[in-house]
Amino acid sequence: MRRGLACGFVFALGWFGSSCGLHPCQDAAGSDASYTVDVVAPYVEGGAYTFVPNGGSYSATTQSCSSTDGVVAGASLQFKGTGTMSDQAKTCDMVTAQALSLPAAIAANGPSTNADALRQIRGSSAFMYALEDATVGACSGTIVFGFFSGGGPGGILGTPMPGKFPPTILCRLFLPLTDGCQPCDDNFVVQLKKV
Repeated sequence: MRRGLACGFVFALGWFGSSCGLHPCQDAAGSDASYTVDVVAPYVEGGAYTFVPNGGSYSATTQSCSSTDGVVAGASLQFKGTGTMSDQAKTCDMVTAQALSLPAAIAANGPSTNADALRQIRGSSAFMYALEDATVGACSGTIVFGFFSGGGPGGILGTPMPGKFPPTILCRLFLPLTDGCQPCDDNFVVQLKKV
């Protein structure tokens, strides 16, 4: 079974300044809102949801995180919008967010300032993201949470329906700094709710 490749992370050089009033990448996502993210299922070829190979973008790694961080079907995460930043091409404003609640296996150490991770997510087609310094098991590094439109019914806040495109796809990418730890990523169908 082939893994989903919706992350869309690419390396690119660019300016890190704030946006200059571009339109939102997704109108339904607001920087002044809080969000509950219910993980429904892995987003993989052969899964319950219509799968798009490569998600129109590129894979970040070739290794699954194998649920070691507790981001699995049935998990619930919470994020709060903190502002906006333009995407790399300066075509729209992405919502910047901070994690408020993550699975117990992730020891969150606050927002990350990892410039490489920021460049990667800004070069993607995400409409919202959070960068968190974190420790998972014996590995410390940056976890990138990228939120992508899957094109499903109801837009990004729609309810996932098996056999259809997912409304929102969550890509979780772990970029460890600890020697001997490997980068990994996975994609999930999620129910995104404003709270």
